[in-house]
Amino acid sequence: MNKLSKTADQLQVLESGRDKIVKQRYELITDSFRDTLEMVNEGLIDPLRAYVALKNIEKNLSNVMEQMKAQAIDEATKHGKTCTILGSEITVKNAAGRWSFKHIDKWNELNDELKAFEEAAKQAYHAQLKGAAIVNEATGEIVEPAQYSEGQTTISIKV
Repeated sequence: MNKLSKTADQLQVLESGRDKIVKQRYELITDSFRDTLEMVNEGLIDPLRAYVALKNIEKNLSNVMEQMKAQAIDEATKHGKTCTILGSEITVKNAAGRWSFKHIDKWNELNDELKAFEEAAKQAYHAQLKGAAIVNEATGEIVEPAQYSEGQTTISIKV
């Protein structure tokens, strides 16, 4: 066996060991989350306290992932456009660009008109609930009410 082939074999063993460590840590963490859910469902732990704890974990995880993101992107680019690692498909791509129109006077004028139109439609909705209607003073037309969809109940936690 030549020196280059021996080094490649050692590198493959090292990578295999690294994958095994990552997979074991992943399984440990996901098992812990499943256990937490099961204990909540069985009434063994307080669901609110568990939720708050998981929210804290989510924030910490998000911070760690953000710190690791550049390194992960660098590593992913070594594998080509798309690859599969630990059962997940990895693709490196550029996010969509953003357009800005705020420097265009006509856009600002139209945007202001849209905001006024939306506000009038909201007022028409509230008036309709009271059995009334809103009339556009400039055109004399009845303003069509906006549609309103009730938001779902949520919980806010500041970590």
